[in-house]
Amino acid sequence: MIPAVDPLLGLVVLVLALGGFTTPLVSRLSRNRYAVRTYPLIYCAASLVMTSLIMEHVWVAGQPVVYLLGGWRPPVGILYIADGLSALLGVVTSLVMLLIMIYSTGYIEGSGREYTYYSLMLLLEAGMLGCIYTGDVFHLFVMLEVTSLSAYALVAYIRDKREALYASYKYAIYGGLATTVYFLAVLFIYGGVGTLTIGDIHLRMAAYMSRYARPVFLCGLVFTILSFTAFLYKAAIFPLHFWLPDAHPEAPSPVSAALSGLVVNIGVYGIVRFAYTIFHGLPDPGLYSLSLMITGGLGCLSSLVGAVLMTTYRDVKRIIASSTIMNIGFVMMGYSTGSPLGIAASTFHLVNHSFAKSLAFLSSGLLIKSAGSRVLERLRGLGRALRYAGIPFAISLLSLAGVPLFNVFVSEYLLAASFIYTGKWVFLCFFMTSYIISTIVYLRIFYEVCIKIPVASAAHRSCRGWIAVAGVLVVLSLICIITGILSGYIIGRIIMPASQSLYTNTEYLEIVKEYLLSMH
Repeated sequence: MIPAVDPLLGLVVLVLALGGFTTPLVSRLSRNRYAVRTYPLIYCAASLVMTSLIMEHVWVAGQPVVYLLGGWRPPVGILYIADGLSALLGVVTSLVMLLIMIYSTGYIEGSGREYTYYSLMLLLEAGMLGCIYTGDVFHLFVMLEVTSLSAYALVAYIRDKREALYASYKYAIYGGLATTVYFLAVLFIYGGVGTLTIGDIHLRMAAYMSRYARPVFLCGLVFTILSFTAFLYKAAIFPLHFWLPDAHPEAPSPVSAALSGLVVNIGVYGIVRFAYTIFHGLPDPGLYSLSLMITGGLGCLSSLVGAVLMTTYRDVKRIIASSTIMNIGFVMMGYSTGSPLGIAASTFHLVNHSFAKSLAFLSSGLLIKSAGSRVLERLRGLGRALRYAGIPFAISLLSLAGVPLFNVFVSEYLLAASFIYTGKWVFLCFFMTSYIISTIVYLRIFYEVCIKIPVASAAHRSCRGWIAVAGVLVVLSLICIITGILSGYIIGRIIMPASQSLYTNTEYLEIVKEYLLSMH
């Protein structure tokens, strides 16, 4: 199998980083506010084009594509690799980030430090795509840091808001501990097997297990515990979810959309990449079984904890943020079934959640900005008064509630089917309990905000760039509807091939093996 090389894997991250570092310079040189907004949008659009081309190259090649960053040979050199799953997540990340940036041009207008915001958002996207495309555990650490540092700063973007600063500090302190733990995992696995390339770690562990079964298993066990601890924090999975209800709501609404819709996906991706690419197929199945047991058990608890948290808040953004804990729990439960159907269901749910949750935060952001409050009672009936925000908000709530014809309903149906098919009855009980609780909460918000008669003083503030903002909401609303209606086609043509590339890691490992051999 001859490896297919695609330089776009490394170029897309470099381009976004370049945009992030040069945006402040452009802002200083140009006093034209439209230039400051247009400049980062060019980079986001270029990112979407490049990630789409990467996905096309993966489809055409019928195998993962690779790129060696800097020309250094592994295990020291950094290997970028994209299979069906990473290519799909790259496109979703770029598309949602482009829509969020367009929305931001109207939402944060007049904040006084727009160039800082745009710069951090570009670096956030660069970090996320770096995490998705990298095939190196140390480079994953670097990209996690880029993503995390940008996220910490964005949460505290409104500097005169004390709650935002507190949430950012809390997020940063515990996030720093999580990435440090991951760095220890990197040191440990490199000392144990002598490589940093993800595919090569599997190949060496498989070779060493025949001679040193117990030491290799113990090395993998420590690596699993340390790395999964970091990823569980990044994905906000119970019991490392405690930071999310503070950080996500206190950030500006477009940042909340990026954090809940995209950033948590990175933690999920790290877990499933390690579980299925490194541990799946080893001579000793213990590490693979342990990985699925951890993700399945904590996924069940996360789903229930997230649903219960939704019932305890009156703050709309906190309710929506808490549902992220629940939905990521659903995703982890599906991946932990170890079945093709469960993996496909979780992959589809991860994609659907990104779109629906981004729509929920972006549309609610306009309602909150209009009312000047995030309390549910203050938003009563405001969706009827501001229909260009209320209708998209209603669509996001109905989608997240799992109402038929919307995208989330299909992926949740597939998740339930995968639990029944694999005999995971405990998963099904947790899933159905969380689903019922969350649906009641979603429908209550829908009734309060979008059905009730608005109070007389509800709409007293307006969003300046409402045309760009409304356009983004329309696009996301159509995605939530069309993805649900055409779910059969999308699952067959996109989701199943992407999921299969994760479940059968043979092609990924063969590409890494051939590429490493060709370098010698």
